[in-house]
Amino acid sequence: MATPLLLPLPALRRTALRRDSRNNLAHCFSCHRNLNNIDLLRALGHDFLSAVALLERLLNQHQAQQRK
Repeated sequence: MATPLLLPLPALRRTALRRDSRNNLAHCFSCHRNLNNIDLLRALGHDFLSAVALLERLLNQHQAQQRK
């Protein structure tokens, strides 16, 4: 099932991406690209290492919530 995502940029308040839970890719309706998690964060201005660090932090937060 596809989940709409909002870009975190003030100028783009409309839904421009959709995440597909079957393949975990985000699809951009503007440029028609499919992006994985790291590619999406890099498109939003993160370098590779900061994207990985952010994903690791989010994963750790999710896992901690699941243990509660």
